Amino acid sequence: MSTTSEHAPTAGAAEAESQPQAGSRPRLGWPTMVFYGMGSISNSVKTRGLSTFLMVFYNQVMGLPAAWVGLGTAMALIFDALVDPAVGQISDNTRSRLGRRHPYMYAAAGACWPRTATSRTAWPARRSSSSPS
Repeated sequence: MSTTSEHAPTAGAAEAESQPQAGSRPRLGWPTMVFYGMGSISNSVKTRGLSTFLMVFYNQVMGLPAAWVGLGTAMALIFDALVDPAVGQISDNTRSRLGRRHPYMYAAAGACWPRTATSRTAWPARRSSSSPS
């Protein structure tokens, strides 16, 4: 003794099915993915150049044994792997009027400023008043 109206979909049900589920994310299109990828090109170039030439420079130019260079690189990576989660936790739990990340960015910029200001490579060399003729 069922009626057909109980089994027929209603207009509200059709609209609910076409709506994304709560908490689901919309799919990213190809242009968005390409532009996000382009943003990481400079970081990738820097990382690839460093990893390619670091061993050669320290081993052949500076004369250090390759094992020492590898050990130093491994120690830096292990230190980074241990410290990064702790710094991320601290940063995530920071509540300030500047936000979560900005206080640390300002502190880092302030800490680097004296070295940058006094660096011989940051400012062009002065030319002497007597120039060769």
